[in-house]
Amino acid sequence: MINKHIFAFVFLLFPILIFGQCNYNTNRVYDVTVKQFEPSLVAYDENYQIGAALGKVKKDIILTILIRFNGNAKEIGSDLLVFTDGKEAVNLEYIDSQKDYMAGSEISLNKFKIKENQFQHIKNQQLKTFRFKFANEEINRTFQIEKNKTVISAQLKCFTSN
Repeated sequence: MINKHIFAFVFLLFPILIFGQCNYNTNRVYDVTVKQFEPSLVAYDENYQIGAALGKVKKDIILTILIRFNGNAKEIGSDLLVFTDGKEAVNLEYIDSQKDYMAGSEISLNKFKIKENQFQHIKNQQLKTFRFKFANEEINRTFQIEKNKTVISAQLKCFTSN
C-alpha cells in the first residue's frame, strides 16, 4: 500500500521536477515575444549582491546580470568573462547597462549576448566566476559564484530545447 502512495507521489512530482525549471515570464513588447527568467542570487560580498538570469528575444539569448549595491550603483562597461568548471572561459558580448532603484537599494541591470557557438559550453558546465570592469574603471572585478551554480545552464537548456 505504501509503495503505491510513493509511486503516485513520484509520478505526480516528476513533471514538476522536469518542467519546473522552465518557469519563465513571457511578455509581448512592440509585437515581439520576450521570455525572461527571474534573477537568482549567484554571488555576494559586503558591497554587492549579484543575480543572474537568461532572457530570450526572438532567437537571441541574453544573460542579464543584476547587481545590488550597498552604496551608489555602477554600470558595467565591458564584456563579461564567464569561468566555468570546464577548461575554457566564455567571453559574452556587452550589450548595455542601466541603473535603477529596487527595494531600498541602487541596482544596475547589465545585458550580455550569448552566441550560438557558446551555448554548448555554458549549457553543460557549472559557473565558477564572473569577471568584468565597471564603467570608468581600469580594474577588473572578479566575483566567485557562491550559489545557484547551475542556474544559467538549466535556463539555457529550456531556451535551446524549444
